[in-house]
Amino acid sequence: MDRSKYSRPQINLTRDDRLMTWNPSLNIYKVNRFHLLELGSQRDKEVRFDLVEQLLQFNMIHVVENIFGYVGHVSTLDCTRVSRLWYDFLCAHMFKRWAENSLQHDASLKELALKKKWLDQLATATQEGPNGDPQDNLIYRQICCGIHELREVWRYREPKNKRLHCDSFVLSVAFQGQSLFCGLNSGVIQLWDLDWNAKKREQEVHEKGVKCLEINDVIFITGSYDCFVKIWSRSKWRQLNTISLHSDSIWDLKLHMDTFATASLDGTITMSLIDWSTLQDDSLEITMTLQKHVDNDLVSSVDFDERLLIAGYEDSRIDVWELAAQELVLTLRGHNGGVTGLQLNGSVIASGSYDGTVRLWSVSSGHCLRVFIEPDNFVRCVAFLGNYLACGDFSGLLHVWDVRVQVDSEQVQVGSYRQFPGHKGHVVSLQIDAQRIVSGSRDKTVLILDFWAKMVDHCKRRKELSDNATSRGRVSRFLRS
Repeated sequence: MDRSKYSRPQINLTRDDRLMTWNPSLNIYKVNRFHLLELGSQRDKEVRFDLVEQLLQFNMIHVVENIFGYVGHVSTLDCTRVSRLWYDFLCAHMFKRWAENSLQHDASLKELALKKKWLDQLATATQEGPNGDPQDNLIYRQICCGIHELREVWRYREPKNKRLHCDSFVLSVAFQGQSLFCGLNSGVIQLWDLDWNAKKREQEVHEKGVKCLEINDVIFITGSYDCFVKIWSRSKWRQLNTISLHSDSIWDLKLHMDTFATASLDGTITMSLIDWSTLQDDSLEITMTLQKHVDNDLVSSVDFDERLLIAGYEDSRIDVWELAAQELVLTLRGHNGGVTGLQLNGSVIASGSYDGTVRLWSVSSGHCLRVFIEPDNFVRCVAFLGNYLACGDFSGLLHVWDVRVQVDSEQVQVGSYRQFPGHKGHVVSLQIDAQRIVSGSRDKTVLILDFWAKMVDHCKRRKELSDNATSRGRVSRFLRS
């Protein structure tokens, strides 16, 4: 970053007239307050001392960053009106840094950033113009404002509610963009358009209930009480493959990239690799890469990433497997009831249980980082993405926490906790992203809590009020003149 444009030309000051002096004992710069008092005594000369300007003049940008870090986002927006120097520094440096850090470290914003093309806008803004300056610094401010407003809605405001009514118990939900797939207890899959709240298509895919469901751009995979896992073409809804590796109900299913894992009540966990080169209109080949079986125990939930596989059991324990060596490396114990949901988020595991608690675990140490006891009933499903942790319980309530996990120090900070009365029956499936929470229940409904739509409405309403106030002010001044 070119720091010269944030400072005035250097002036040769004597040692006594220097505004900031070096303190070798504290290893910091300090303001020469005696010099300021001396200047203030001169009544015939107005003195204006800008601390930020002086800090930038001495290339102490890290100090200015810390100052505005404590000030907060809303007050920093007001600070852009102080002077042109402050505006240029905040828009070109602070807002840029905040936007890049948020998009890089908050996993919940990745899909939203792709949808809103924020990454493309950041790349365009960093390109230099004819004078060597960035072309558009306002983009950083707009992205930061959007992220801040969205987080404020998650923490304090009520989201917009949409409710879809289905023909049977909703056992599983999965959405991507504005397309929502619902797996019903009748063995039917329904596709809904979230823009219009309309059902687009439905088809019977299993003889029994669709307990778990995963989708991507090309296929969707279903697991059922009938012990089968089926792969379907998303465009034509044709069956591409059927997997019959289990002897009991499929209880959980996770899909990441070209690999999916299944968990069954027969005590078996499998992982399979999809060969996309064999994709045809009516077929798709897969290869099983891992199979684990535990005698006399029921596997109720599963999740994995590139390195680890985790599984939850009805006896309340959680096993962590290393995929490269296919060895059990950790066993997590702490729940007093069967594990009902698992979510692996980086180096942290979120788990829900019939004991009515949600726990966060450290993958590296195996320690329990935090126990959330807010649910008053059995926890049936868990979702953990970015900083948002959510669960649904048997009383129909949705619980949402805004958490900050410091893995190195094994500390968890809870920014906010909210409770939403979602359903009249058990919440059995749940999925979240940065924009919304989608839950399915045994009351035959799907509930969508749309935080992004609420933020857009709030911003429009605030702009209308501002425009109306400005318009009324102009009219009154015109009449007075």
